Amino acid sequence: MFLRFLIVACAICANVSGYSTFYEWFVSTTDEVPSLKLVKFGNKSYYIHSDFKASYYKATQFCNYHGMRLVSVMSNSENDFLHKEITEIGFSFWTSGTVDGVDQWTWMSNGRQILSYKNWNIGEPNNWDEKCLEILAIGKWNSLDCYKSRYFICEAPNIETKNSGCKI
Repeated sequence: MFLRFLIVACAICANVSGYSTFYEWFVSTTDEVPSLKLVKFGNKSYYIHSDFKASYYKATQFCNYHGMRLVSVMSNSENDFLHKEITEIGFSFWTSGTVDGVDQWTWMSNGRQILSYKNWNIGEPNNWDEKCLEILAIGKWNSLDCYKSRYFICEAPNIETKNSGCKI
């Protein structure tokens, strides 16, 4: 019964959308790759994801699937830019920061240890079981359990894409 309702509802939606059949609507929605809204700073483009929350691992998977990676914050100016972008949203976001096998904080996206630039919140990192790094809405960094759900920021170098003509 539910399946019949779903098919009828989708058929009605398809007709409202200008398609004569559910199949036409379905095919039209599956042959296009949705574009991600990217913001550019320096030599990188960022996707600041605030549609749903995910664990550090699922956020990494999402970014990788879209040809990107979780952000690595390499400078004060990059951190300030990201802080300005996320302040409007008002939540915490995963970065690629994590503790490696020898208990060193590392940017997983590029393999570099977090040494030259750090922006930890007061008292952070503070717990041995918090192995992942989030950037808070105030622009400071916090260590957190990797399985907690957070929004996340993906990054990619600024390159020309072949199929869309947009820069990422």
